Amino acid sequence: MHLFYSRRSFGPLFKYATREWATRLAREGDVRVSTLSDFRRAEAHDAERGDAGEGTRVLTSDLGRTYTKQEDIPDFIGRGIELEDGGTIEFVGPHGFSSNREHADVYIYSVTERFDKQVMKRFGGACVRISDSLGFFCAMDERLRSWLPGARSLVADGVLDRCTYADRSQHYKQVEPCEDYFLKARGYAHQQEVRAAWTPVRRPLEPLAFRCPALTQFCELYA
Repeated sequence: MHLFYSRRSFGPLFKYATREWATRLAREGDVRVSTLSDFRRAEAHDAERGDAGEGTRVLTSDLGRTYTKQEDIPDFIGRGIELEDGGTIEFVGPHGFSSNREHADVYIYSVTERFDKQVMKRFGGACVRISDSLGFFCAMDERLRSWLPGARSLVADGVLDRCTYADRSQHYKQVEPCEDYFLKARGYAHQQEVRAAWTPVRRPLEPLAFRCPALTQFCELYA
């Protein structure tokens, strides 16, 4: 049985939106759940909201390292490379070896842990305060699991956590311990983002807009 869960306890959270959508969320429970691929479409958003690097990470090797044993080769390099007895593999040049990875698409709903008036203005100019984060997202999760009467759930599992702000290029021995879809570039750290992420039952995905009246008990117009 798949459940939605939070990795940590949160106090009140905040959702920035236009005045229209903030009012609709607080009064009717109207929401839009986005996707990782939608966030990557930077050309469709402004610089504050669009990020072509969403859900990506680059793993790098040691520079100028020579490997003589198969078991010493980092996993992200060693897949598909077979080192013969007595042979060596050497990575030369200024950059060593790197592996680019891009996480498969997931559903995302973003909020923030800290209210910031200036950031709010860049996200639409209004804000909803969410008093009970776990209650709010469990209600949203239940709606996603009962999308149509008698139909299969849209999601397999879901998790709520803070985003980690770090360089996306990381040495394979110093990897930030978070899923790629929780990794954000340092330049976005001022957003203090908390996001819910759901693994879908099937792909491809499109953003979802729907009404969930159960959300309103946790929401109030804040600014």
